[in-house]
Amino acid sequence: MIVIQGKGVSKGVASGPIYFFQRASATITDAPAADIEAEKARIAAAQDKSAQQLNALADKARAEAGDETAILFETHAMFVEDDDYVECMMNALEEKRCTAERAVEKAEVRLDELAQQAQDAASDYLKLQDVYKEREELEDELARLYAQWERLAAELEEAKG
Repeated sequence: MIVIQGKGVSKGVASGPIYFFQRASATITDAPAADIEAEKARIAAAQDKSAQQLNALADKARAEAGDETAILFETHAMFVEDDDYVECMMNALEEKRCTAERAVEKAEVRLDELAQQAQDAASDYLKLQDVYKEREELEDELARLYAQWERLAAELEEAKG
């Protein structure tokens, strides 16, 4: 028996044939772009085509599998048009004078870095919340012990009395 593991992208159990997708490898060169405006146009055309394809897949998924599955493709279409993503690509073109492919790669790396920073910040925030909760618990315990100490001190004074 062969066991294949991965990330689930929707609820439930599925059965059927497995298809392995392998992307055609693209050669990304470090050579400078000859025409930055042409590279910008290539990115814009790729964005339009990608958004159209993803929205068509979303429509097909909605018809065949429901809204939850369609949302996956719609979300990817939103990424293609994301202002931060586009800005990263355009900045790479302008600053590095690189090809469209290299600009896309640089934008993906930058956004991955930003996502990791956000995840780290969220993790730090949650850790800090745990520390605050622990502090509150310790303060409650100290207050309880102090009240007990006051009661015992009063009883001791009364017993001396």
